Amino acid sequence: MFQEFKVYEVTLEVNDNGRIQLQRIQAPRVMIEHQFLGLMEQASKVNRPIRIKMSRTEPYFDQYEQRNIPQESNLIFANNSYVSTHSEEFKE
Repeated sequence: MFQEFKVYEVTLEVNDNGRIQLQRIQAPRVMIEHQFLGLMEQASKVNRPIRIKMSRTEPYFDQYEQRNIPQESNLIFANNSYVSTHSEEFKE
């Protein structure tokens, strides 16, 4: 009947025209995805420059050093207004 979900901890960083808000979320993956998609949709509908970054840190085992090393993974969305005003961020 009741199914347990793995809980993830992520940090959401929303840069709304230079004003940065940070939020830590602990929730099942589907809820985190839903929130990120909702923020993307909201950001895509406004003309203010908005960037959304979701990140989490996970350890990976370094065989050479024989220890766990933290590694950050992130996903970034920026609306058209942000990309046009901060194009230097998106150059390789």
